[in-house]
Amino acid sequence: MVTFGKTNRQAEKEQPPVYAPRAGAGASLAPPVPTKDEKCQDLPPPYPSSLPPTFPIGNHQTPPLVDLPLVTAHLAVLRAFYTLKDTVTDASNSLPGGPETAEEKWVTFLHRAVARFFTWGERVVARRVPESGPLRAHELPPTDVLLVWHAYMLNPRNYYEDCVRGRGPPWGVLGAFPLMLAAQLAEKPVPEQISAWTEGTGLEFDPPLQTGPKDMHTIPCPSCEGSIDVPWFVPGEAKTGWAQQLFKATCPSCSLEFGKEALGVRRFARDAYRCSTMAQSAAEKTQPRFALAGTLLNPLNGEVDRYRPLTLNVRFLKYYELLCKDKLKSPREIGQEATWHLAQIELRIRLANRIVAPTTPTPKAWKRVLSLYAHPEEASLDLVGAVVRQGTFIQKMRDLGWTDPGRMDDPAPLIRAIARYHAFLDLMSAGPAFYVPTLDIDLAWHTHQLLGDGYRTSCLRLLARAPDHDDKVEENTLSTSFDITAKAWRARFGVPYSVCGCMPADASFGDKLNKFASRLKRSNSTSALNNPRPDLLSTLDKDSEPTHASEHNAVILANSPAFDKRRQHREKVWRERMAKAKREVEQGKADAWTAMHVRRLEEHRARTGEAYVPYWGIMPSGFMGAGMYYYQPGIVYGWGGYGGCAAGAGAFCGMNGGAYAAACAGGAGGACGGGGSCGGGGGCGGGGGCGGGGGCGGGGGCGGGGGGGGCGGC
Repeated sequence: MVTFGKTNRQAEKEQPPVYAPRAGAGASLAPPVPTKDEKCQDLPPPYPSSLPPTFPIGNHQTPPLVDLPLVTAHLAVLRAFYTLKDTVTDASNSLPGGPETAEEKWVTFLHRAVARFFTWGERVVARRVPESGPLRAHELPPTDVLLVWHAYMLNPRNYYEDCVRGRGPPWGVLGAFPLMLAAQLAEKPVPEQISAWTEGTGLEFDPPLQTGPKDMHTIPCPSCEGSIDVPWFVPGEAKTGWAQQLFKATCPSCSLEFGKEALGVRRFARDAYRCSTMAQSAAEKTQPRFALAGTLLNPLNGEVDRYRPLTLNVRFLKYYELLCKDKLKSPREIGQEATWHLAQIELRIRLANRIVAPTTPTPKAWKRVLSLYAHPEEASLDLVGAVVRQGTFIQKMRDLGWTDPGRMDDPAPLIRAIARYHAFLDLMSAGPAFYVPTLDIDLAWHTHQLLGDGYRTSCLRLLARAPDHDDKVEENTLSTSFDITAKAWRARFGVPYSVCGCMPADASFGDKLNKFASRLKRSNSTSALNNPRPDLLSTLDKDSEPTHASEHNAVILANSPAFDKRRQHREKVWRERMAKAKREVEQGKADAWTAMHVRRLEEHRARTGEAYVPYWGIMPSGFMGAGMYYYQPGIVYGWGGYGGCAAGAGAFCGMNGGAYAAACAGGAGGACGGGGSCGGGGGCGGGGGCGGGGGCGGGGGCGGGGGGGGCGGC
C-alpha cells in the first residue's frame, strides 16, 4: 500500500497489502496451474458477449455500474472530440497575426471554449432548476462546450466541491453527462439545438476556428472590477494574449498591471472576505458557501465535512489576519495588501504560523488551498490544462482503434474492460492506496465518473468513499504505483494485470525481428499458458495493448535534479529486470507469462526501434506488467510558482490527490515554489525570510535544491 508522506524509494521497496484471492485466483504470484477438476469447478464463466448480472466488490454483489451501450457511447463522444481537434489544428488561418502552429491553434481554441462554457453556465444553466431532469436534445451545447464539461467532470472531487460551495454556475443541476445524447448529436446537431443555444447564450453555435489579434475577451479588473477587453492572441514574441503563457493587461481605469494570477487572488480575496466578514458565527462558518476551495471534503472519503472547514478556514484566516490587521475590509484591500500575488499570501500565513506555533510546520493543506486559486475562472482547476491532459487519453483510444466506427461490433474488448473495472474497484475495496488503471479500465472508470452523483453514490455504498481521479501525478510516482497495482492485482486475481509488452504483431514485419526474438519463439521456456480468468485477461496479442498503463495524468517535473535522479534509477531497475527476464526465457526457466511479455516487447522493439519506458507492473516476480514509453502529457517546472504542483502522489482511492499529505508532487522535491514563491529570492525561507536559509526549502523552491525539508520548514 502506498502511504503518503513516504519517499518514492520507500514506496519502491514496499509490498502491496495481503489480499484474499478471489474465486479463480491463485494464492501466489506465480501463474496457477489448476487440476482438471479445478478447471471444471472453479473457473468463472467467460462472458465475451454479455456482462454477468452482478460483480463482487468487497463484501457486496452489485449490478454492473456501467454497461456496454454507455461505454460505446462514450467512445463515440471521444471520436467527436478528436475530430474537433483535427478540424481546429488543420484549419488554415486566414486572419493575419493569428496562431500558426497546431499547438497554438488548439490552446487558443480551448481558451475560447472555456469562456463559452462559462457563458453557457451563466446564461443557461443558471436558469435551470434541479427538477428540470436530464438535458433534452435541444438543450445539448456544442461539442467544444461538451469537451470542457467532460474534462471538468473527470476531476470528480473538484467538480463536486465547486458545485456544493456554490461558486460559479450551478453545474450540479445538469446531472449526469449526457453520453447517449452527445453520441447522437455531437457531430450532427439538430436545428432546435442550434436555435436554443443561440437564443440562450447570444453566441454562435459553431465555435470559432480562427482567432486574430482583433478578437477580444472581456475580463474584470481584479482591483476596481471594471471591464477590460484583452486580445486572445498577440503575435510575435510578446505572447501576452489571454490564451498565451505571458498574459499581461493594464486596467484603463485604475492603471493596475496584472496577469492571470491576480484574477486568482481576486477569487481568494472574495472567499476570504466572505468567510471572515459575512459569516457571523462559528457554526455559520461551517456552511459550504463559506468554505475555502479544497477544504470542504473529507480527504479520506470525499464526503462533505463540516468540522474540517471550521478548523482549517478559521485557523487559516486567523493567521492571515494576524499580520494583516485592518487590511481585510474588502476583497480589493485583501488583494492590494498581497500585491495580487498568491506567494505573498502564503508568506504571511507562514510567518504568522511561526509566530503562533514556532515548533509546528505550516500545514501542507494550506499550500494546496492556495494552489486551487491559481486559475482565473470560477473552477478549482485549470480547465484548459484538464482538457489537454484528457486529450492524451483520447489519442490512446484512437490509437487502439476503439473510436473507429464499427470497431466495437465485437463487444468482447469492452465487456472485458467493464469486468476489469469492477475488479479494480474490488481491489480498492481492500483499503486506500494509489492504484493506477490500465487504458481499458480507465475508459470504464471515466464513463462511471460521468454519471456525477451516480458515481459518488455507488462508490460510497460499495467502498465507503468516493475515489478521486487525480489528473496530475508525478511520473515517477505513477510508475512505482503501477508496479504496486500489478502486484496487488496478481495476488488477488491470480493473473497478470498488464500483458501489453508491445503493439500487436502482423506478418509484414516478421522478417525484422531480431535474433533474440527468433530464439525466444524456439525456447522451451514457453510452457502451456494457463489463464484462469478469461473475463479479466486475454492472452491474444490483439487484446494486449489496452492493458498499457493509463498515464494521461503523468506530469514531468522539469528543472528538478531529484526527479531526474529517480527517473534514471527507475530506468536502471527496468533494464536489470528486463535482462533477467530475457536470461530466464533463453535458459528455459521463465514461466509462460514472462515469455509472452518478453516476446511482445522484442517484437515492438523490432518494429519501431524503440524500447518502452518503465511502467513495470509485475517484473519483481518475473513478469513485466507494462512497457515504457516516453511522451510528455504534462510538464511542471521545478522553479515554477502556483499551479505548478503536481497535486501530490494523488491516491485516487480516497486521498484527494494526496493534497493533504504530499503537497509538492508526492515528495518529488523541487516541484513548487521558486522565483519569489515558497523559498526563492527572499520568499519564505530565502535570504532571511521565514526560517532563514533552510525554511521552506531554502533557495530551492518547495522542497528542492536546499533547505532540506520542503514545504514545512517554516
